[in-house]
Amino acid sequence: MADTTPRLTLPFLSAAAAQKHVQHNEALALLDVAAQMTVKNRTLTTPPSSPAEGDAHLIAAGANGLWAWRDGQLAIWTNGGWRFIAPRDGWIVFIEAEQIFIARRGSAWVTATVVAHSHVPAEVTGLDTALAGKVAKAGDSITGRLDVAQKLIVGDTAATDGEGVVARHATAAAMSAHVNSGGEALLGLREAGTRRAALRWQAGTLKLQTDGAAPLVLATQGSDRVAVPADRPAIGIGTNAPAQALHVSTSSLPKLRLQLTGGSARSWDIGQTADGHLEMMDVGVGVAMLRLRSVTDAEGAEVAMIGGHGGISASFFNVAGTGGSAAGCAMSLRANSITGRSLNASGTINASGADFAEYVTKAPGCGPVAKGAVVGIDDQGRITDRFADAIAFAVKSTAPALVGGDAWGGDDEARPMVDRVAFAGRVPLTLAGAVIPGRIAIAEADAAGSIRARCMAAGERLDDAHDARILGRIWRLLDDGTGELAVRVG
Repeated sequence: MADTTPRLTLPFLSAAAAQKHVQHNEALALLDVAAQMTVKNRTLTTPPSSPAEGDAHLIAAGANGLWAWRDGQLAIWTNGGWRFIAPRDGWIVFIEAEQIFIARRGSAWVTATVVAHSHVPAEVTGLDTALAGKVAKAGDSITGRLDVAQKLIVGDTAATDGEGVVARHATAAAMSAHVNSGGEALLGLREAGTRRAALRWQAGTLKLQTDGAAPLVLATQGSDRVAVPADRPAIGIGTNAPAQALHVSTSSLPKLRLQLTGGSARSWDIGQTADGHLEMMDVGVGVAMLRLRSVTDAEGAEVAMIGGHGGISASFFNVAGTGGSAAGCAMSLRANSITGRSLNASGTINASGADFAEYVTKAPGCGPVAKGAVVGIDDQGRITDRFADAIAFAVKSTAPALVGGDAWGGDDEARPMVDRVAFAGRVPLTLAGAVIPGRIAIAEADAAGSIRARCMAAGERLDDAHDARILGRIWRLLDDGTGELAVRVG
C-alpha cells in the first residue's frame, strides 16, 4: 500500500507510527490548502518578508532563495515555514491580486472560465481555454445549454472579423456575432450558411441591414407593415414594392398626419377620401382645407377646392376649352368650352393698375410707342404714329388693371407688332406745353406730321373738328411732369 493518496498526496496513517497525530495533521494542512485553492499572487520569485499564517503564493519562473527550483509550485506559509505543493493538470486556483481563476494544463497555468453567480456584475473570459480540451478540431460543435448571468465572451477576444458566437441549425449556422476589422460590433442572421441580414453598430450609428437583393421588412401580428427595397431609397407602408420614395397602400383610407406639438400648433391629415380624391384636413375643426379631384371627370366637375373654417373659398372646375396666351404669368386659366367663361367672382376683383386696355395691331411702319404717348387709329383699326392716317386717337396704356385682345399668345416675334391702348380709366399723358388740370386734352400734328397732345387753351371752343381728337380730361399734374388723363371711351 502506498504512503500517500494518489491525487493530493495526503499522507496515510501508518500502523507502526508512534505519533499518528503528526501524519493526520500533515494531511489536514495539505487539504486546507488544496480544497479551496487561493493564492495572493503569481508574480513573486522570492518569499515575502512577513507572511501571515496560511498565506499562499504561486511561485513565478526564475525563483531563488528559499523558493529556488520551485517554479510553478504552490508555496504555503504554515507553522513558521514554507510548505510546497506541486500542482497537477486540471487544478483551478483563484488569484486574489488579479481576481481571476487559472487552471493547470500541460505543465502551464492558463486563464480559466467559470460560471459566476453574483449581484456584482462580473466578466467571465477564457472559455476557449476551458473548452479546448473538449473539442477535437476546428468545426466541431458543442451542444447543450449554457446559462450565464452576466457577460459571456466566446472566442479569441484579440481576433477580428471572425465569428465569435454561433447559433447553429442542424444544417447551417443561423446566427453569428462578431467584431470586424474596423472594431464594429455585428449580429448576423444566416440562411444555409450565407449571411442574409445584420444588426451592426457603425461609427456611432445603429444600422439594420439586409445583404444581397433582399428588402428590409417590418412586420407585426404576422403581417408585413413597412418595407424598404434593396435597390433604392424608398419606404413602402402596406406594400413591399414601393413605386415612389414614399408609397402608402392600405385597405382602409390611407392618411398621413402632420403634427407639431406645443403652442398654437395644429394637426393636419393628408389622404384619400372615400371617392378616391386627395384631401388636406384641419384635424382640430374637421374641415377640408384643400381637395384635389380626378381630372378624368367631365367638363364642369370640380377638380380642386380651397376651403376655410367658414366653408369653400375657391373652386376650380374641369374645362375643355383651348387657346389662351402662353406669356409668362402667375396663373393661367382656360375657358369652359360651352359658356366661354374662365372666372366667376361673387365679389369685387381688385387690381393695382389704373386703366383698362386692349392689344391693338400696329400699322406697317409704326415704330415703338412710348408710355404716355398719343397714337392714332387708322381706318383698318390699327395703331399709327402719323396724324394724317388717323381717324381717331388714343393713349398708350401704362399700368393696366385689365387687358383684352391678347391674341398674340406670348409669341416673342408677334409682340412688337401689337401694343396696349387705354380704352378707359386713368393714364399718364405726355403733353406739349403746360399741363393744366381740368382742361380737355386733344391730339394734334406736330411739324413732322407725327402725333402729340396738348391742353386746350382757355378761350378755345369745342367743335366738330375737335371731337375726333378729344383724348379726355386732365385730372392732375404727376411728379414726372406728365398729366393724369381720365380717358374718353372710344
